[in-house]
Amino acid sequence: MVRHILPIMLIAKPLHSKKIVDYLLTHLFICSSVTHPKHPSPLIAWTHGAQMVAFNMQGYGRSFWLMHGMFWANGGCGYVNKPDFLLKAGPHNEVFDPETALPTKTTLKIGIAGVRADTVMKKTKTLKDNWIPNWNEKFEFPLTVPELALL
Repeated sequence: MVRHILPIMLIAKPLHSKKIVDYLLTHLFICSSVTHPKHPSPLIAWTHGAQMVAFNMQGYGRSFWLMHGMFWANGGCGYVNKPDFLLKAGPHNEVFDPETALPTKTTLKIGIAGVRADTVMKKTKTLKDNWIPNWNEKFEFPLTVPELALL
């Protein structure tokens, strides 16, 4: 969805006013050739700085659940706050480039939410720059009230 907007912005920038360019930068449009319900990943738009993403609510799938999770993580609000690193230039006046590969530290966190006695969070050892992470670790969560525990 974002790749269709970039050529439009490149054409619009030298030919049109700042108002039109600003409009194109803040609105994402799904390709017009889409004729059936489809779920493009909202993460693509969010990682490129879009704060509001149009979404087709018909059916289920991974993209729907990502959108649903982000909705509830934001307190039931469909507006996603833009992260600070996308709003400001860095100490050397650099801006975030989503295409740049960054070093990663991969840690898997897993926990139990429930009554106070059962609420716990555990994490695996950190794997650095591993393209296929594999944690050979086991966690046990003894529960006092399993009926109210969520993994």
